[in-house]
Order: sequence, then structure tokens, then C-alpha cells
Amino acid sequence: MTDPTGQSSSWLDPYFCPAGRRRRGPALEQALYSATLGQLAEHGLGAMTMEGVAAAARTGKASLYRRWSTKEDLVLDAVGCAMPAVEDYDSSTGSLREDLLHLLSQMATFVNGPNGQIVRSLLCGAEPGHPLLEMARTRLIDPRLHRLVRLIEQAVDRGEARPGSATPTLAQVGPAIAIHRFLLFGRVTEDDVAEIVDSVVLPLLQDGPRPPHAEPPAAPPPRVDRAPVAQVH
Repeated sequence: MTDPTGQSSSWLDPYFCPAGRRRRGPALEQALYSATLGQLAEHGLGAMTMEGVAAAARTGKASLYRRWSTKEDLVLDAVGCAMPAVEDYDSSTGSLREDLLHLLSQMATFVNGPNGQIVRSLLCGAEPGHPLLEMARTRLIDPRLHRLVRLIEQAVDRGEARPGSATPTLAQVGPAIAIHRFLLFGRVTEDDVAEIVDSVVLPLLQDGPRPPHAEPPAAPPPRVDRAPVAQVH
């Protein structure tokens, strides 16, 4: 393979390996992840096979089965490697708004890129109750959600969010709307991110919804026009 200048660009091929050299450790693992994501995007979860991944990565099936017993395990590790790192949720900028914008922008970049089709395939292809969905929740979603709750707790301590707002349900609101926009429109824009944060998430965390059985504000008493008092002459 050559680049436009005519120079060798074999380094652009994630599966390239000079003759006589075997890939090991992180290099082989990254090649397997890349092949997995490629096969998943091309064939979908149902038709993807471990054999196809091994062939695409130009390695033997034994390399896969030594690491992963099922294709679901392999898919989740490959997707997790491509997602924004869990560690990105650990440090706060000191501003709740900036933290939310940063994390949702990273999410938007992920789904807007080549892996967006893979996310759509997984969300739409797995039947409710499929083991993959439960595995994805526990291994990919929950660790990031717990860290987002922690960021909100820090905002509560700084006085940027109301006490009691650091809950998993409220932490899910922003990501859930972003995924909904992606599934409907195929992408999540920076304007979408800003609107989600400023118009939905921050008001929920700072002002809060009205309690379900709260009484509506009392209406002002009706105005009574008094008849003029007749003057006695």
C-alpha cells in the first residue's frame, strides 16, 4: 500500500505485519478489535462469526478463543475500547455545565463517527431480554453512569445542583436524549448538545421537576366590582 506521495503506507493498515513478525499483546488485540467492529458493521451481530473476525484480522481462531469464549464478549470489549474512556468521567472541570457539555460532546463524536452504525445495529438488532443488552448495561453503561452521578454529587457540594439531584435517573436524561436524537436523525450536533444541557439537564438538576402530587399554585381570588354607593341628598 502507498500513500498519495508514493511512499509506503502499510502503517495505515491495522492488520499489516511485516513478514516473519507475529503480532502479540496490544497490537494483536487492537487488530482483533478493529476486525470485530468491521465485521459487526458489515454483517450485524446475528451474522457475525468468530471465524469471520479471525479471517479479517489475519490470525487464527485460537487467538480469539484464548481471550473470549463468545462473540458477545468480544463485541462488548471491542465497542468498549472504541467508546470514550471511563476515566474521562472521573475528573471535573469545576463547572457542572462544562462537565456535561464535554461528556455529551464526546458521546456525540462517538456516535457520529464510523461506530455510529454499530451502535444502531446493537440497539436495534438485539431483542429485549437478549443477554447482550444486560452485558452491555453492566459492562459499558453502568460504570460511566456511576461516574456521571459522582460528577453531579460534586456539583451539589459546590452549590451548582440541588440536593437530591445526583440520582441515576437524572444522570441518564442527557445521554438518553442524545441517543434518541441519533436514532431519529442519524447524528447529534453541537447545537443539540448545548440544547440538551441548557434546556433540559441543568434545569432538572438545579430547579427540579414539580413533585407528582404537588398542588398547583393557588389562583388569585376573583375580582369583585362593588356597585357605587348611592349618595343621600
